[in-house]
Amino acid sequence: FADERHVARRRAQVLHAERIQPTANASANANANANANAAALDDHDVSDVAAVLAELALLLRQIAAFTRFAESRAAPEVQALAAEPAAVRERLLAADASCDEATGLVADSPLAARVAWLADAYGSFEAFFVARSVARAMALDDTDALAGWAAVALPATADADVDSVAAADPAFVALTSSCVDDVFFVVRTALDRAVATQQPDAVDAVGRLATATLGSALVAPLEARALAPWSPADAARQRRALVALNNLDLAATYLARTAAPLRERVAAEWPADTAATATAMAAVDAVAAFATRIANACQRGRDHVALHAVKPRVRSALQHAYRDIKYVLSDEEFNDAQADNLFQKRFARRFAALARRLRRHLAPANAAALLVAAAAALAADWERAIRQSKFNMLGALMFDADVRHVMRLVDAEAEAAGAAAAAVRPLFARLLRMADALAVEAASADNASAAPSSDDPAALTHAEVAALLANRVDLKSAAA
Repeated sequence: FADERHVARRRAQVLHAERIQPTANASANANANANANAAALDDHDVSDVAAVLAELALLLRQIAAFTRFAESRAAPEVQALAAEPAAVRERLLAADASCDEATGLVADSPLAARVAWLADAYGSFEAFFVARSVARAMALDDTDALAGWAAVALPATADADVDSVAAADPAFVALTSSCVDDVFFVVRTALDRAVATQQPDAVDAVGRLATATLGSALVAPLEARALAPWSPADAARQRRALVALNNLDLAATYLARTAAPLRERVAAEWPADTAATATAMAAVDAVAAFATRIANACQRGRDHVALHAVKPRVRSALQHAYRDIKYVLSDEEFNDAQADNLFQKRFARRFAALARRLRRHLAPANAAALLVAAAAALAADWERAIRQSKFNMLGALMFDADVRHVMRLVDAEAEAAGAAAAAVRPLFARLLRMADALAVEAASADNASAAPSSDDPAALTHAEVAALLANRVDLKSAAA
């Protein structure tokens, strides 16, 4: 097989292209240099390498099965031999044969040496093939050609799309590009081949190769795009950042879908309760654990977009909604506000426009996370604004109604994007406590000491309650 497939020559070509020396763990360290030097082999050679890889995997699998068969026959013999006198053992065993007492097989046999050489060749071929294929996949990735991104995805303010949000939306938005599908196809193929070999060292090496490739060739470039400087008016830059964010979310999903079938295959096809199976399972678990790296990169991208795109729009929406609103109300003004609440209408229109754009241009998990971040930013900005506002009793009651209305609105938008049911409401807990503190009939020391327990994350301190009551213009005495 090695002679007919020119394994030695092709392995030399691959090692020359990667500019590394042949080592026992070539598949683990080859990826670092393969991207820059893979061009030394043409496409025909790469196709030949792919074909040899499939045959090598099958050959290694058959050798593993033969080895298990030989062990099943040799182990009882070596146990019986151990009971014989030393003189008998010396006559039965050749002088140059070193027998493994656990398996009964001769160590360092010509077959073992040939298998080690084939496994090393397999590792070199796999590293080269993965690096070459992933490099091509990333080169073919064309974010600029995606549909639905001609206009700016997240303008600086909502003024342009408040009245007719739907009219500005494209009929279809391609949320992700091709690179994640292509890269994971290559990685899954390599991992499937490694598991098929039933060689634990091969699974371990290819598992490390997979995580290294995903980290350097996919996750790092996508994170760099997601963290690029944000421009409210640059549609191309926003497209690259948001598509990269969606690609990272998709990569985390694909990694989970990749690891689960591999565990099932190892459990179904490999011998149970053996060191080899444990090594293979540990390698698959290490691949699955890489999801944490992807999730962290995705979260950093979300934080970047939230800081530069979402929070400014939330702040603008709050300022616009409050532009002529006051909380010192007469009876007539209170009744008018109940019949036609301008603050609630203005904020609802602008926040709905933001939520629609996020759901339109982002994967559900990203949109939900950014809407929760928007809710947190809104609560913080609103709390600062209320500390500087004046109130009377009717104004405090209206503020309470505003908080509850906006909380329900934001909660509904976040749940529509896929956020957890309890993700938004706790963010408004302090605002609700502030509304309760303001809606008292008379200021007293009891009001100031009515702060919740310090174990409550939404607790208002005594000083905070006193400062709020000091803004009640209709109270005769300040809270202690």
